[in-house]
Amino acid sequence: GTGTDNGSIWLVIWGDNTCHGIIPKGSTAGLQMTDKGQVTLEDASDGSNSGRMEAYRTHYRWDAGLTVRDWRFIVRICNIDKSNRTADASSGPDLADLMFQAIDIVPNLSLGRPAFYMDRTMRGFLRRQIPAAVALSTLTMENVGGKMLTSFQGVPVRRVDALAADEARIT
Repeated sequence: GTGTDNGSIWLVIWGDNTCHGIIPKGSTAGLQMTDKGQVTLEDASDGSNSGRMEAYRTHYRWDAGLTVRDWRFIVRICNIDKSNRTADASSGPDLADLMFQAIDIVPNLSLGRPAFYMDRTMRGFLRRQIPAAVALSTLTMENVGGKMLTSFQGVPVRRVDALAADEARIT
């Protein structure tokens, strides 16, 4: 894309020797919650009057990190012009082709658990483009534990709405 409304798709191969989450030594794994109890908030009104309000306060803390042991196992498909996407890929980005290229870049998918990450509208366009391109699609819907999961070439396609933010063009 050339504008400022571009998006990205990520392919990450999660594994001990590729990319994985970490926590600091000696820390508690998972989300920590501290109940701060009931407190009185000053100036709790809409700004026109001074006011007080009783509220419950909770502090959440999560010590987490990410380590990339081998950068070749993370692929970012960037500069996808969001305003130029079409359901049949007749113009604009062909998401399936871009994802095929991302899979081909990775040295070995079997060294971890691969997954694609994209926002909900990007995934919606992918779902519409695949059947329009080929009758026997590489995009599948699987029922896992009563929930339909989308996968591309056997790689799960996960929705991450944090990726919905518009990105400037990367050169």
